[in-house]
Amino acid sequence: MEISEKAHMGEQGPYQALQLGSADPACYEYSSSELFHYNYFVWMVGFILGLNFTHLDEGPMQHFTLDIETIKTWGVGMWIFFGVIALLVVVFLIVLLGHYFMIGYFKYYLLLGVLIFGVVYLFNKCKTANGKMIHLHHYVIALLLLPFICYQCALASIVQAFVCGMHIEGGCRWGFDSIWEDTETRS
Repeated sequence: MEISEKAHMGEQGPYQALQLGSADPACYEYSSSELFHYNYFVWMVGFILGLNFTHLDEGPMQHFTLDIETIKTWGVGMWIFFGVIALLVVVFLIVLLGHYFMIGYFKYYLLLGVLIFGVVYLFNKCKTANGKMIHLHHYVIALLLLPFICYQCALASIVQAFVCGMHIEGGCRWGFDSIWEDTETRS
């Protein structure tokens, strides 16, 4: 039996069987070969893509920034690209949140999200009063996303690996700068 046929790829898993009352919970111990193939062909693909995150900043992709003035100059192709990326993110979130809801952990991840957002909001309020401005580098965004991508499925593994690669690449290429910068330095 291949790893793609296991419960983490969408088949009925132990948690689904428990909800239906049709099976006992059981652990399946994957062989070394199955673990290698899954890690190499699923996780490594996302990780390598994440490690090359800023290499996407070439050609027309240099204009793909979420700045109001730059967005006003986007052509049709850039809007289509943005729509595809937004659709992929929404589909991933629906799938991931559906898994969390199904296993009964949605409320914990919602609480974690509110807690992280609240802490960042409070820190930002204090720092802006002292003349600082928040600058979320892509490695920081990746680090903030990691706690939310814990469900084990191929899609979540690829996204988690991409985010890990993006975090490492951002820190290595640009350095681990401060999140709050002086407003005079930013201008």
